[in-house]
Order: sequence, then C-alpha cells, then structure tokens
Amino acid sequence: MFSAGIIPISKVQRTKSHKVQALAIDVPPFTLSDGTNRHLAVTAYDGTPHIDQVIGDEVCAVPLRRVATIRRKNKDGSFRIYCTWAIPDRPDIDRSLRNASVEIRHNSTQSEVADNRRRTRGLRVVPESDDSFDRLFGHREDSESTNHHLKMTYPNGRARSVGRHRQFLDLFGYQAHLAITTLLAWNFRTGGDIGQWFGRWRPPERLSAKAA
Repeated sequence: MFSAGIIPISKVQRTKSHKVQALAIDVPPFTLSDGTNRHLAVTAYDGTPHIDQVIGDEVCAVPLRRVATIRRKNKDGSFRIYCTWAIPDRPDIDRSLRNASVEIRHNSTQSEVADNRRRTRGLRVVPESDDSFDRLFGHREDSESTNHHLKMTYPNGRARSVGRHRQFLDLFGYQAHLAITTLLAWNFRTGGDIGQWFGRWRPPERLSAKAA
C-alpha cells in the first residue's frame, strides 16, 4: 500500500504466544540538538520504533515520538513513506540525546523483501502508542464484519458455490436474509411498523421470539 501512496492504520499482529512483536529495523544516524550525528540501533516494538537506553541500572527500550510523515514520489509513479521520529525530552534520558531526531523509511527495502523480513510487518507510521491512533483507527468496518459473519456460516469457511455469478447470488441471499431477520428482531423488541416491507403480514409469536 505504501507504494501506492496509501498509509494503512492497523495494529501489529501478535506472536503465536500473544507476545508483542519485536523487529530490528536499522542503525540510522540521529541528528542531535548540537547538529552532530550519532548512530543508534532502532527496534520496533508493537509498531513503535524504540532505542535502548541505560536508565538507572537497567537497559530500557525508549519509544520514539512521531514528528512528521513524508510521502516522496518515485520516477515510476510509486511512493516512499518516511517518518521523522524524535527521542523524547525526559529527565531520565541522556541530555545529549533528548529531542534528537531520525528519518526512518517505512517501505520495506529490497534486501528485506528478499530475506522475507519486511519492516512493514512490525513497524507502523501511526502505531497504537500514537495519540492519533484511536481517532484514526476507529471501529471495525461494517463490510469487514459482514464478510466475517458470512464466512462463519460456510462449512469449513469455504464458499458453497463456484463462479462469480453463483457467489454473487449467495451473497445477495445472505444479505436479504440478514436484513429480514434484523427487521423482525427490531419489530419484536420495539413494536415498530414493518408494513413498508411486509405489508399486513405479521410474524407469528414463535418466529418473533426466535428473531429477537
């Protein structure tokens, strides 16, 4: 999606043991406040780039703060996505590193693709730690929920028919059945008028109870 200039807003998939995924990204040069550079190893935890810092007597992973997102166009019309990340200004961090910034490429490099270690699997432009994530991520799309529910009705998750036209008819029937069931459930709970769709017909008590 990055190559098309689209920035997806998604969570990072958990490991099989439901642990937060960690992915080594690079050792890029950070620009310090005095204008000099220092190379620091960056590792993405749950989508957020971190650096390791000795705080007290322990080595701790410090999350970086997203400052800006940049989209650059290639000659072939595709795009590269970069983000400027900064080390937070906290009293427990080395003073010389506070507010130091680095530009990180979010598209996977060719070598990462060849090694099947794509950074897009564990690095996010807007990770869950970002202040904008909850506003941008929102709720699950209705179409996605509907498609998931439809697949749940399939034996072994497989379509009952073969071919685009037959599958379209199956989908249309599923949507019609779901709409009818929803209307009957609403009528039973609220007593609302469903004459617009059913005329004078009224569901029997047994069917109404099942629909609700």
